[in-house]
Amino acid sequence: MGQAKNRWLEQQELGFNAPGWRHVCDECVADYALKHLVRSHAAEPTCDFCDRTSDKPIAADADTVLEHIGRSINLEWADPVGLLIFDKEDDRWVGRVLDFEEVLAEEFMWPFANERFERFTVDAFSESQWTEVDPGGLNEAEALQFSWELFAETVKHKARFLFALLDEEGMSDEPGASLRRRGEMLIEIGNLVNKYDLITVFSAETPLFRAKVHSSGQSYTTARDLGTPPADKARQSRMSPAGIPMFYGAEEADGALAETVDWSRASGKIATIASFQARTEFRVVDLDRLNDVPSIFDHRPAARRDRPSLGFMHGFRREVSRPIERDDRIHIEYVPTQAVTEYFRHLFRDNEGRSVDGFAYESTRAPGRRNVVLFVDNDHCLERDEREPVLDGLVLEIHGRERRRVSE
Repeated sequence: MGQAKNRWLEQQELGFNAPGWRHVCDECVADYALKHLVRSHAAEPTCDFCDRTSDKPIAADADTVLEHIGRSINLEWADPVGLLIFDKEDDRWVGRVLDFEEVLAEEFMWPFANERFERFTVDAFSESQWTEVDPGGLNEAEALQFSWELFAETVKHKARFLFALLDEEGMSDEPGASLRRRGEMLIEIGNLVNKYDLITVFSAETPLFRAKVHSSGQSYTTARDLGTPPADKARQSRMSPAGIPMFYGAEEADGALAETVDWSRASGKIATIASFQARTEFRVVDLDRLNDVPSIFDHRPAARRDRPSLGFMHGFRREVSRPIERDDRIHIEYVPTQAVTEYFRHLFRDNEGRSVDGFAYESTRAPGRRNVVLFVDNDHCLERDEREPVLDGLVLEIHGRERRRVSE
């Protein structure tokens, strides 16, 4: 009886209550850390949830898995009792309180691969409630996200050009992790690029493709026609404001076409696809090099340390790669990523003091294909035998042209 009571008390402390003597195998969980846990604690040859059997141990005590889930959640979430006030009149907590499934949704992961074990676990935690460990303070993940939102709000609606000089003495940080103010947010992103080694070197032979859509009666053949637009024709994009030209290309011709064609206006159009190569190797911030965000169930110190910043950087990557609107309206929602791009173009240096030439990231219009944005203007898009301009900078030369009829 004493052992059973101790087991019950431990379960209550961790937020769950479940019947004992169940065993679960690694094929019933989807999360990598839970898979490792099951394999390292396997003691039975039969799984009680998927009925898989083996001649060696494949299933761990389900209590062990539930305890690990409870301990993991308790690292970042807590029982609201003692932390929040409960309003008896309105029958609700004064503050943010989530149930077990909402916590998992908050973490952007669903760790189950078997419906029976999923139901078993959700039922076990059905009475649990969770709030932030420090409801009154910012954790590191919240501080990074709030800092980005503050930066975005500032450059969109308050100060677009002198935001780094604003006097914010009247503003005080929330309790907890510190906010990155003014230009500190740009420096923070640069530091994270260096921390996670997100610089990729492309060889001079790497082909990059651009597509220009036009009527069948038009013809475009030169490097300047098919390369970066001139400054007076450079339209706004996710990473560059109107009037500041950049080379938007793709690693594959089909990717360039997918990024360029407006299918609602494609009927009867021709696409001229040009391939370019740099005359020297070039270095870009490669957002596809980001490691996955560590699982909340991964207790390794490095995983615990990197979860907030990797989560933020993945959000930034999604922001950069979102498609643009193909219209002539001014889109102020592009301004924050345009400011980040300008920082990397003019001020960023890697751990060895070197600058970068652009960005690379997966396309959202053509998943699996990659885009490359380079800090290259029209004067640095040249024919193969053309002399380089006086001004320094990465030079791209045209190596091929192809006309395709655009069809839906």
